Amino acid sequence: MQQFSGIKMVITEVGVIFTNYNPILSLYTPLIANVCQLVATCCATCVLSRFGRRLPTIIGNASLSALNLIIAILFLVNAVTQNVNVVYAAAAFIILFMIGYALSIGPVVWPYVPELMPAKYVPFASSMNWIAAAICTIATP
Repeated sequence: MQQFSGIKMVITEVGVIFTNYNPILSLYTPLIANVCQLVATCCATCVLSRFGRRLPTIIGNASLSALNLIIAILFLVNAVTQNVNVVYAAAAFIILFMIGYALSIGPVVWPYVPELMPAKYVPFASSMNWIAAAICTIATP
């Protein structure tokens, strides 16, 4: 679930996505988005210690689904209207998506898996997470 949320596609393709619209924006969008995600990841410890694992996972999945839908709609609107301001709005929602991921399902998986399963299956679960990451990265664009 973590890898199939779309985060790998966003991380690997965010610069390429904006190349068609604004070459200068395409240079800085990956940097801005990843710095925002890094800061949010640093705050994730506070979120997880305050709210536990369940609530951030539920809210994270719901918000990431909504943000994915909003981003898709914005790019469809841009395809119809050719309005570059819609692309800037999509960039803002992509950054919000990355922040939402970093505060919810991104860090939750690592402490949550050992709590759910016996220790002998944790390496298998971790390897499945990395295999899913590889599949998502290879399957994109």
